[in-house]
Amino acid sequence: MMLSIRCRCRVSQDISLHFRTKGCSKFSVKLFAGVTGENVQTTDERSIEDLPGPHSDLQGIALAKKIFLNGLKILSFQQKINEADAGKIVLKAQLRNVEQFGPIFRTKFMGLRAVDFVKISNPVDVSTVLRSEGRIPIRPDSPVMEYYRKKTNKPAGIIFDNGLSWYKHRKCINERMLQPRSVADYEPAFNKIVTEFVARLERLRGSHGLENEIPSLEEELFKWSFESVSLMLFDERFGALEDQIHPEVKEFISAVNNFLQSTAHIDVQPLWLHKIFQTKMYKQFAESYDTFYEFTDKAIKRKLMKFANQGELSQPPQGQIQNIEFLKYLVLASDLTHEDLLATYVDVYFAGVDTTATSVLWCLYELAKNPDKQLNLYQEISSVLKPGELVTNATLSKLPYLKACIKEVLRLYSIFFLARVTEQDLLLSGYKIPSGTHVMILNHAMSLSEQYFEDPLSFTPERWLRESKNPSESGRNINAFASLPFGFGTRMCIGRRVTELEQCLLLTRLIQNYQLLDATGETVEKTTHGLVIIPDRPIRVQFLKRKESSL
Repeated sequence: MMLSIRCRCRVSQDISLHFRTKGCSKFSVKLFAGVTGENVQTTDERSIEDLPGPHSDLQGIALAKKIFLNGLKILSFQQKINEADAGKIVLKAQLRNVEQFGPIFRTKFMGLRAVDFVKISNPVDVSTVLRSEGRIPIRPDSPVMEYYRKKTNKPAGIIFDNGLSWYKHRKCINERMLQPRSVADYEPAFNKIVTEFVARLERLRGSHGLENEIPSLEEELFKWSFESVSLMLFDERFGALEDQIHPEVKEFISAVNNFLQSTAHIDVQPLWLHKIFQTKMYKQFAESYDTFYEFTDKAIKRKLMKFANQGELSQPPQGQIQNIEFLKYLVLASDLTHEDLLATYVDVYFAGVDTTATSVLWCLYELAKNPDKQLNLYQEISSVLKPGELVTNATLSKLPYLKACIKEVLRLYSIFFLARVTEQDLLLSGYKIPSGTHVMILNHAMSLSEQYFEDPLSFTPERWLRESKNPSESGRNINAFASLPFGFGTRMCIGRRVTELEQCLLLTRLIQNYQLLDATGETVEKTTHGLVIIPDRPIRVQFLKRKESSL
């Protein structure tokens, strides 16, 4: 017999419940006074072996059995399933497992070797894990990435590396990418790119027979994000917003698309499958990463040659190191080798371009779907900025609803999960989790839980305002660990402040000049590649020029 009890009441005294199953097995449950039923824990510690959960994850035994039984059939099936379907399978599996096994359970990940993963979706447990981290938190490596790097003799960067090597990479770029004063310096240059991008959208708007629509909106946003990140990294423009794009830039953009398609499949398959059969998806993955390295390597060498020819690699005057451009700063202020620089730059591209473009895309979708929220945002912007006036670092502080819109999109379309390796024994929901355990924080399931967010599937930016109409769910009362789009602590997303600035500048300009309309009336479903949640089809939005537009 399976018995499920969910208690939301507060008990005032200890209550013992006794049950007898049909087979005459007797068991008892004791509720302790002074705790809510949602977070009941007994004083008896249980071990990791007692955790519920499936026998294996999507990457595990069941899939392995199918592969061995069906031989190469799995490879032909792989070609038929598209990346959207593969991503949906992964998303639904996370939600289904949480619903079935609760906020903490265990699975096996079948990569090079079987690895136990403890998966959690309770903010209290999440806080315990992340606050227990030391100076150099440990992140489980991607089996496929680890295999690729060893095979190609490429170093890990700030995303996948660990230990002192990771700390060396991370420490040298924290100052330039996480300090508000340093990021604020990019505002004029980013605004110039936004001006060119919006002008490009205006030229494209309504072309190809699509009334007020932008053909390939997602691709255009990617070009904007790529141009912005490239400017930060190299202090020069790469021409991604021009009508005729340089072949190398076009190849890089194409490689990103191929990479994202391949990861949707690779993420749900064991590594040994790709090692044995050298699958098409792994080849596509590897070729894409080769392109990332080749493009970035050429750009770094070209820039360093320019510095050397102009004699610009000498130490700047005392106190002026923060004012020099990004690459020169890394060369002069750190002991990074060329290979270190290359790995770091590839990871910044990897982490910064696609995620920023996707976040803006979802924001445009939600604002078009929710005209009342869009009106609130337009009114806020209009109250702060005159028509045609550019938003600056100073005026951004006066746009809380804009930031709330971005934060709400990052909750609804959060990163799929965060992963850590525990550095000490921890007690999570009454289970003793030993040091060295792989823990996966199920950010997607947690962000959509009605236990932590009222009406969690709705786009409600107001929930993040300090003064909300619903006091029970204002920004002051939401558990900070219930939604972690940028992670937490010393391994939080290195590009957090940069992407926030990029998104604020672009969204402000778009809402100033256009009313966004839903072009299809369709509900776009979520899918995923890697950590990022993406739409399962092209998002179509009409850009209706406002009377007050300065275009």
